[in-house]
Amino acid sequence: MATVVAVLTLVVRGRVAPVEATCAVALVIGAPIAGVWLERRDAVCHRPARWLRRALGVVVPTAAAFGLVSGAAVGGSAQVLPAVGLAVTQVACVVLAARALRYPVGPELGEMAVEVVEKVRSRHQVGVPAWALPDEVRLNGQEIVVVLSPGPGTAIGIVVRLDDVRDVAVRPGRPDEGPWIRLDSGGQYFAGDGDVLEIRHRDGELVVPVCGAAAFAEVIRSRIAAQRGVPARN
Repeated sequence: MATVVAVLTLVVRGRVAPVEATCAVALVIGAPIAGVWLERRDAVCHRPARWLRRALGVVVPTAAAFGLVSGAAVGGSAQVLPAVGLAVTQVACVVLAARALRYPVGPELGEMAVEVVEKVRSRHQVGVPAWALPDEVRLNGQEIVVVLSPGPGTAIGIVVRLDDVRDVAVRPGRPDEGPWIRLDSGGQYFAGDGDVLEIRHRDGELVVPVCGAAAFAEVIRSRIAAQRGVPARN
């Protein structure tokens, strides 16, 4: 907001050439409007994992506008360093705020109105760093959603409603265990080494090899307990 006020103040006072003023106003007003429009179409206010992507759509244009007017105000060309410094500062604030609501994964996150995301590993992805794994499990206010990305531009979702969950447990994966999911295309996902999350629900059981399975199970129990008004069971 301070950036918007500063840009508009310099423009109104006539200290910016018409071309730069037009571009700056378009950027500094258009970016927040676009951000609000996107939020109404696809809200991310309770999804910290997506805050950075959404924030960049506002931070970069407003920083560019600030660079344009700051350069014009001092009688020179667009100022790169102030714009970059402003963008980095704003992005850092967003990253820190989002991280505070994502890590560490613990039961207190289950009591908050935020989406909790953790990566899902599979045997064919051994050696891939956890942050680079394409598959993940998401816990929101109503559902547990496992999202698999078997190929570029392809996503498959497995949904279990929290109201249908009967029990949540964690156990070690077994070497001789079959695939935890079979795709319609014929693909199979094996858990491999490490703990797996067992979600028993109204229609059966879902086994998911979640990274940090024990911590994620605590979050699920905590959220279910908060919704049902009963003490969490570890």
